[in-house]
Amino acid sequence: MGDLTTGKLNQQITIFQNAGGVRDASGAITPIVTELGPIWAAVEFKGIGSDEKQLADQRTAMTTVNFTIRNNPNVTLTAKDEIVYRGVKYAIRSILEADPKRCFLIIETEQLGENYI
Repeated sequence: MGDLTTGKLNQQITIFQNAGGVRDASGAITPIVTELGPIWAAVEFKGIGSDEKQLADQRTAMTTVNFTIRNNPNVTLTAKDEIVYRGVKYAIRSILEADPKRCFLIIETEQLGENYI
């Protein structure tokens, strides 16, 4: 992404942290989700429809996006969490430190598109 500066963090995202769930009296599990945001991020589309996966016997286009955010040492992100950007959900695949001082994180994500033949 080149030179990391806060000026490049010009898009707003929301992170939804999945903290497991709570089982009620009927046995149903209610997920515990914490919403973090809005958070300023740099957004880099790595390849729209550049790859595909086989899901439920159908080929599905896949979009990969990297989100770069300021590191908050009080927040631990995991691959169970999701990012919403412009109304679209992205699954977190990996989280990388973007600089030696650990000021920024690169969150590698993917969003599964519509099925196609």
